Amino acid sequence: MKTMQHISFGSLCCALLLAGSASAGEQISSHELTSSLDVNKPGSRASEVLFVPGFDPALGTLTGVAVEVEVGMDGTWAVENMTDKERVEAVGGGSRFSVFLGPIGSKRKLMSSTAGSQGVSNFAPFDGVFDCRGSSSAHNSFTGQKSQTIKFEPNSFWVKTDNPNGASLTLSLLGQLLPQEGMSGCIQTDAKATIRINYHYDDGAKGELIEGGLLTSSTPGPIHAWREECETPSA
Repeated sequence: MKTMQHISFGSLCCALLLAGSASAGEQISSHELTSSLDVNKPGSRASEVLFVPGFDPALGTLTGVAVEVEVGMDGTWAVENMTDKERVEAVGGGSRFSVFLGPIGSKRKLMSSTAGSQGVSNFAPFDGVFDCRGSSSAHNSFTGQKSQTIKFEPNSFWVKTDNPNGASLTLSLLGQLLPQEGMSGCIQTDAKATIRINYHYDDGAKGELIEGGLLTSSTPGPIHAWREECETPSA
C-alpha cells in the first residue's frame, strides 16, 4: 500500500512517497521537487533555491541516497552585425543548467546540462536598427534534455544544516551567446526540471540519539547524506 502526501507552495511542489521495496526490510522515502527557470538576456542567470527535507530515522537506518534529475531546455538566439562591412562569421547560442548542493559556485555540483546551436552565417552591413532581423542578422533555436541519477553511500560525506527547511539545492540557468567582435545579440531560453531524492532505509535497525544529542547519521533532524566521491551518473 502506498501513501502519498502533496504539499505545494510557490513554484515548488514537494511529494513524499513511502513504499516498501522488493528487498525485505527496506523502506524508501522519495521527495520530488520541480522548478521552472527562464533567461532573456545574454550572460544573465536565473536561479532558484529548493530545500530537501531530512531523512526520517523512524523508518530505520539510512543505507543510501539516490538523486534523480530530469531537465529539458528550449531556447532561441539571434545576433546582429553592428559594423558597416559585410562579413561571414561563426555564431551561436545556448544555455547551461546546473544543480548545486548549497549556493551557486559550491564545489558540490551534482550535475550540469547544456543545450545550444551554432553555424556559419553571411551578414550584410548594419542596417541602422538593432532588432536582430533582416540580412544583417542571424538566428536559430535549440533544445535539449538530460536525465541523470547520482548515488551516494552513507557514513562518508554528511551535510548537516540548522535550517528547519532542510538542506538547500540551488538550480541555475545561464544563457550564453557566441557572437564575434562587432556583433550584438539576444537570447531567450527556459528550463523545466524535476528532481527526486530517494532515501533508502533498513527498517530492521532503528536510529537512536547519541549521548549529548549530537547529530549523527541516525538522529532526527534536517541531516542529509551525500557522497561526491561515489557519484555514478547514468549513461
